Amino acid sequence: HIKGRYGNKIADQVLSKFSAQSVAKAFSGIYIPELRIEQFARDSVQRAFENDLEQGFLRDQFLKHFAEAKKRIASFGIEIGVALKSEFVLADCPVVTYDKDAERVGVLFGATWSDANAIFMPVGPKHVIALAKENRRRELSEGAVVSINKLQIRAAFQEIYFRSDSGLGSVIGGGT
Repeated sequence: HIKGRYGNKIADQVLSKFSAQSVAKAFSGIYIPELRIEQFARDSVQRAFENDLEQGFLRDQFLKHFAEAKKRIASFGIEIGVALKSEFVLADCPVVTYDKDAERVGVLFGATWSDANAIFMPVGPKHVIALAKENRRRELSEGAVVSINKLQIRAAFQEIYFRSDSGLGSVIGGGT
């Protein structure tokens, strides 16, 4: 069920960045004894998420962002990159934004669409799509694939995906 699974995950993420005391005070405005603070903070975050879900806030936000994204990419072409020898990794942050000047990767890490030098998405082990000036297809060197994989890994929240026989274990482990 989406509520319990994601509500709990969001609570974990919030509580990994803020103390339970801070979270509890933000939701309640009062001091709560240490003995019960962790559960109160967790319940407060989960309730807020579930309320947003029930009220349609998340759906509305998704639709708003989707419409905005369509407008932003309307003037771009699509470049299809093909890995000839190696493979791409996939991650739980499928679309990667890269701001080369600031060395930022991913929207949540400060590489916004408007600041990005590159916006791309691996769509399988051998293909990546990117916004470009014109529609085209090109074969990518081993070095280009490694660079894209490193950016994909940096942008990931928690999960990286690759085929077990791809030889990418060393990339994931930091070996390249």
